[in-house]
Amino acid sequence: MQMCPIREFEKRKKENIFSYFETIDEEFDYSVAVKEYQRASADQEESKPEDLRPSIILLKTVQYLFTVLLDESPECSDDLYDFLWNRTRAVRKDITQQRFV
Repeated sequence: MQMCPIREFEKRKKENIFSYFETIDEEFDYSVAVKEYQRASADQEESKPEDLRPSIILLKTVQYLFTVLLDESPECSDDLYDFLWNRTRAVRKDITQQRFV
């Protein structure tokens, strides 16, 4: 399992919904895609177990976001801030849903 569930990756790729920070050579790339935060709503299906990332993947995701991504960014732009906020919120949601704490 990667930082983004394959089902979400395929849906976002098909709908062309991805961030610049999830691209390699301007192409949406699974190796750097990170699960996007989705607010729960009545018309949205509940998270499937295969979409919840295990703790080791959540740790890998946070390490990627704060070491690799921040280190590669020359300055902390609003876009980077928004991306980090959204993706860490998705991490917190996975932690809560799995009752890790």
